[in-house]
Amino acid sequence: MNHIVAWLNSARRAGARLSRTAILCRYNRQVDRVLEYLKARDIEASRTPSDQRDAVNVLTMHSSKGLEFEYVAIPDLGAMPAPKSTEVDDARLLYVAMTRATNELLLTHHSDGVFTRDLTQRLAATN
Repeated sequence: MNHIVAWLNSARRAGARLSRTAILCRYNRQVDRVLEYLKARDIEASRTPSDQRDAVNVLTMHSSKGLEFEYVAIPDLGAMPAPKSTEVDDARLLYVAMTRATNELLLTHHSDGVFTRDLTQRLAATN
């Protein structure tokens, strides 16, 4: 989360409004933790997307369908796929979340998982 906050602050310095940023989480409990973390750092955040207030949008990946944000962060990619989900279903959900970003996308993880290993291998192959 420290990295995401630094990234958000960098986007703000570049002129981005917080209302055009989103942190998209796989689980509702992650949303709750992110909101608490941001509140403790005096960063305005909301579960409800709105251009009326300048606040970071913190949503589940499911609830982000149909929305667009200039800046999107997806924390804890290593937690996917969910225990009660298939790899294919969560790959589709991750695709939806990743394509919400119109300008910049940040993926973070603190543990390895199927998707982090796959993305690491793909990135290594392109270099």
